[in-house]
Amino acid sequence: MSKIDSKRLFAAISFSLVFSILMSLACFDASCEQVRDKVLRLHIIANSDSNADQKVKIKVRDALLSEFGNLFDGASTLEEAEILAEENIPKLQQIAKSTLEQNGFNYSVAVEVAPSDFGTRVYDGNLTLPAGKYMAVRVLLGNADGQNWWCVCFPNVCLGSAAENVDSVLDSNGRRIVKNGQKFKIKFKVVEIYESIKAKLK
Repeated sequence: MSKIDSKRLFAAISFSLVFSILMSLACFDASCEQVRDKVLRLHIIANSDSNADQKVKIKVRDALLSEFGNLFDGASTLEEAEILAEENIPKLQQIAKSTLEQNGFNYSVAVEVAPSDFGTRVYDGNLTLPAGKYMAVRVLLGNADGQNWWCVCFPNVCLGSAAENVDSVLDSNGRRIVKNGQKFKIKFKVVEIYESIKAKLK
């Protein structure tokens, strides 16, 4: 075989390999999108990273989960969960505001149901959610410049068995992805980079 033929063969093999990898990642990202389309996140963002602001953020979390931990139990789809969240925004806001005031904080609280970008997150050591844009109940405390706390409020992972609740809304591909985070660690990282680039281009 001539050098030219060898180079052409090498180029063809390289192209085929790259194409196969890209197709594999495209399929994986499509499966990740199915997860994103089924999940409603709860996202509580602290006023700042000060010790006091971070502590009161946890108090707000506890108060919200105590009052509304089972709010979405009657929902069977993401759309139904979003409607329930929208209907309860005033109550969620009032509970968060009252908790702040009881602990000596007078800054504002905003609650919204809106798309939010997340990196790849591991919940409770055995549930991995891929990076990307999810619908979320966002609780913004004060300037919302601090570290955040998150969980999944639909299906209800904030309380109860994460694995059982996720099983109720995800198909087999979705369950395979969220329950095998270590197996897909490299792919999750690539998807995270891809989602970050996509967000910047918008």
